[in-house]
Amino acid sequence: MKQKRAPMRLEVVSNTQLSQNFQRVVVTGGALSKLSKTCEGQYIKLLFDVQGRSEVEGFSAEDRPSMRTYTIRRFDPDTLQLTIDFVIHDSDHGGQASRWAINANVGDTLTIAGPGPIKDVSATADDYLFVADMTALPAAAIAIERLPSQAKGKAFIQVSHESDIQPIDAPDGIDIQWLVGSYDQSMLANSVEQLPEVSPNTAIWVACEFSQMRASRRALSAQPHFERELAYFSSYWKPGVTEDGHKKLKQEDAKSYA
Repeated sequence: MKQKRAPMRLEVVSNTQLSQNFQRVVVTGGALSKLSKTCEGQYIKLLFDVQGRSEVEGFSAEDRPSMRTYTIRRFDPDTLQLTIDFVIHDSDHGGQASRWAINANVGDTLTIAGPGPIKDVSATADDYLFVADMTALPAAAIAIERLPSQAKGKAFIQVSHESDIQPIDAPDGIDIQWLVGSYDQSMLANSVEQLPEVSPNTAIWVACEFSQMRASRRALSAQPHFERELAYFSSYWKPGVTEDGHKKLKQEDAKSYA
């Protein structure tokens, strides 16, 4: 049985506001030398105490820190610098992580656990479809950038403001459509529901808010050429629900979809 890696205590080296709703924090620490060079896109858990601080160590079962899940946007194994992009809005699972990111200064501490593996997108599909909101944008961007150069398909990405649109080094055949609107608008699900029939051997990657994910999954699963083994559906959050509560919702949803 694989042993879990101990939480890593890292130090902030930079903190930059990328756009109206994105904050980028870069951290470093010797413990990052244990990470794989290909860990970009994998998820990590950010640990916080009840005061919202991330100087977490020596906690007990009765005094466990709260955790927030994020994607490794970039990792430089030479400089041991790890980049995390935070979405800054009121629905950030209670706002604990986003408040920390806004106020983090160089030299501050961030404690993380992980990383954990993710499902790879097929490299041999004939077509691709990506559906992501801002919380899943870092993971979607990495998945798209790793596609074969001849890949073709569509990507629907919903952001709250035009400034939140980010450059993605996508293959020429991937048509990225940016949908700009409030997070409570079901722009992703509406776009998926209006799609024409998807072709056979289409790899599908959907990660967004719980309700939009379910609506997208329902529409795509009804497609005649839908291939479940090529599809990935994940809910990243739900308005007004904590990370622990959302985890339970995901478990219940997974059982119903099994």
